[in-house]
Amino acid sequence: DMVHFVVAPGSIEDVVEDSYEAFNWADRYQVPVIVMLDKKIQSGYQTVDDFGLDKLPPIDRGKIWDGKGDNYLRYQFTDDGISPRSIPGMEGGIFWTTTDEHDQRGHITESAENRVTIMNKRMGKFALALKEIPSSRKIAKFGPADAETTIVCWGTATGSARDAMDVLAKEGIKVNVLQIRLMKPFPVDEVVAELSKAKLTILAEENYNGQLGDLIRTTTG
Repeated sequence: DMVHFVVAPGSIEDVVEDSYEAFNWADRYQVPVIVMLDKKIQSGYQTVDDFGLDKLPPIDRGKIWDGKGDNYLRYQFTDDGISPRSIPGMEGGIFWTTTDEHDQRGHITESAENRVTIMNKRMGKFALALKEIPSSRKIAKFGPADAETTIVCWGTATGSARDAMDVLAKEGIKVNVLQIRLMKPFPVDEVVAELSKAKLTILAEENYNGQLGDLIRTTTG
């Protein structure tokens, strides 16, 4: 039942953007955010002229409790499914944390009605995030928009795919590259829209099982 997000940067610049945004999303949606790196990024060395720090969005710490009232509900039911959180040391901002199911205050409960409501609240964060996160943070598209062939990839395979795209262009072969950056929640609408434009799709991954291909099939059919 754990709700978490996963992002997969494909370059050093992506790492900076995704790591920064991971903190924003973790606070905004109150979920763990995993930044998934592949070996080339982890083990490689590269000089980057500009990280683009001046283009990063503002720091977002999400909903903070206003400190009013004497009945703070850490897991309060709200319209958007995000409950205001208290900062350690805030007077009155005490709550319970448990590994079992809980009510709005954090106390353990086995109420079926509460369980359904809480689960809808948790899982609703996926839909909310997909609506709020810009498409440019979910996917990236490179190359001619009218290409009939699309190479689909994630991580540092993106750089190799873009190099191949340029080499093929010199031979008169037109292809483009679709990089998927947000793995969970998966950007179904954006991916389906892009793949539907191609007559041929090629999956380029550096893992034995074709993990991204499995994920695309599972989420889009």
